[in-house]
Amino acid sequence: RFNSKLLYILTQNLSSQSIGDKGYVPLYGNWQKEIEVDTMDVALYDSLKFSCFDKFVSGAIEKGCRVVIVSPPVFRKYSKDQYWQIEPYLRDKNVVFWDFRNDTTFTNHIGYFYDYVHLNHSGAEVFTNLVTDSLRLLLDN
Repeated sequence: RFNSKLLYILTQNLSSQSIGDKGYVPLYGNWQKEIEVDTMDVALYDSLKFSCFDKFVSGAIEKGCRVVIVSPPVFRKYSKDQYWQIEPYLRDKNVVFWDFRNDTTFTNHIGYFYDYVHLNHSGAEVFTNLVTDSLRLLLDN
């Protein structure tokens, strides 16, 4: 599949100019539309992507890394579990999985979103603190 941001990614990686603070580019502005409910019954499964994902996860585990997968918040509610196909794999590999898609910290606050899939700067700060605190708790145990 073609990634619509591919050209942007390539040009930013080839450019000598800085694009922000260690890769972070803050988005300013607020999403104005109401939250929608995603009723898609089945997430599309791509065996090639899963194979690459498995190689990455398995390689990290073999090197002694603790793998944590984070699904970031979006301004959309999901009526069904979109990750049902991968959750058994993650459990078998002892991978920590944090799904923030339906987290009300974000879905109840439209002011945290630039558009329905991107947090604005305020939302990114809240999310960063939440993930940082969660990682600290995980590493302390």
